[in-house]
Amino acid sequence: MPEDETDEQQLFRHSFVAEIRNFLDYAPDLADALNMLVSILAKTSEASRCFVYCQASPDGRWQFCEFGMDNLEPSRASGWLPSKSVIVAKIVVAATPLVFSLRESGSMSENCRQELELLQGHSLLGAGFGPDSKNQGCLVLLQRNGPRTWSEEEIQFMHDLACELGRAIGQRYFR
Repeated sequence: MPEDETDEQQLFRHSFVAEIRNFLDYAPDLADALNMLVSILAKTSEASRCFVYCQASPDGRWQFCEFGMDNLEPSRASGWLPSKSVIVAKIVVAATPLVFSLRESGSMSENCRQELELLQGHSLLGAGFGPDSKNQGCLVLLQRNGPRTWSEEEIQFMHDLACELGRAIGQRYFR
């Protein structure tokens, strides 16, 4: 964990990941568990939108679960599809979490910038899991109401949650 994180923050993050692990391991239905995860994560991170997109079955089907704050319209209503997303593809194969920001749009492709605008976002934090296995996907937070600088703690937390999510899905479907 980063040095500037307090003991209380570390304890919260470790406890949160442990609770998510238990919930994912014992929830009878993965879709329900994923919907609960994105709802809790959007609220606790104070993000405008949270989604998970993952390969969640041995037959290769992908699953998408999303939660938006403040009556935010679902992302698919704008014509955005996670299966066609350049941003999602980049996150899934990345070894570390990725940040996309309109404020720093010079460092991202025009396709990514347009996609972030389509999602009505100013900045996005995404962490992938399982790029080298049958079990792959990503966990994403999107900030809509102005620019957001994601802290190192938030980035590490997303990485930890994505790893745990990948582990739980792998244990459930790909043993």
